Amino acid sequence: MTIRKAVIPAAGLGGLLYPITKVQPKEMLPLGRKPAVHLVVEELVGAGLTELCIVTSRGRRAIEDHFNFATGPPAFGADRDTFPAALVEDYAHVSFVEQPEPRGLGEALLRAREFVGDEPFVVALGDAVITGTEAPGGLVQRMEHTAHATGCDAVIAVRNVARAQVSQYGVVTPIGDPLGKAHFMVADIVEKPPIEEAPSTIAVAGRYIMQPLIFDYLEETPPGLGGELQLTDALRRMVHDRESVWAEFMRPGERRFELGNFLQYSRAFIHFSLNDPEVGLSVKEYLQQLIGG
Repeated sequence: MTIRKAVIPAAGLGGLLYPITKVQPKEMLPLGRKPAVHLVVEELVGAGLTELCIVTSRGRRAIEDHFNFATGPPAFGADRDTFPAALVEDYAHVSFVEQPEPRGLGEALLRAREFVGDEPFVVALGDAVITGTEAPGGLVQRMEHTAHATGCDAVIAVRNVARAQVSQYGVVTPIGDPLGKAHFMVADIVEKPPIEEAPSTIAVAGRYIMQPLIFDYLEETPPGLGGELQLTDALRRMVHDRESVWAEFMRPGERRFELGNFLQYSRAFIHFSLNDPEVGLSVKEYLQQLIGG
């Protein structure tokens, strides 16, 4: 079965980015000309997904308004190629579900259970933008191929990070030596381990393919780190129950940008500004002037 559905969790508080996240979700922070969540939706539409569900938080309608033709000055709709709503109206259907309280990624996914139904689906974090994934052969498409080829219950996108960074991510233990492999079977996964206890430097990258089985595990998983329901904990229970979980490496040229803190956001904004076809060169010249001065 071709995967057609994706869930985009976008209900985090963005506390480390306060006060710019006081009245807007961090997923709506601009990276160059477009908000982060817009770039995530573009990635999923480019991978052929046609049904998207964005999980938002209470009282923050900015994401929903962004993809709505009815909001914003009329002039914004003059050019469909640049109007955000055209992205989803022409290529995909987007629905929204609310997570009233920030109780973790796992709880956010449970909110989308009715949307998913009995189909396999993609999970793409709304505050993690991955570039270099253009079709054919983009990251999500490779993950889907691995899911079909192995018949597994989940595929997790991963990348190698510096050991000093492992405590910021979910970290996986491979079965066998993954060196030189595009994908491998997962022996274990742990959420944000201390550096000295990390089983590897292979970190979860914010893209997943799941079978609906994950919802049963989420319902049976107790709150974990930070008192929140962690998706990583549910995946770990699956692995320990000998359910089949695989990992797919990001390729050279694919790069992940995240909005976890202000330094990460600043780097991401600069990257997308430098790569803007109209102003990128001017931005580069300005930065060189600043550094030279």
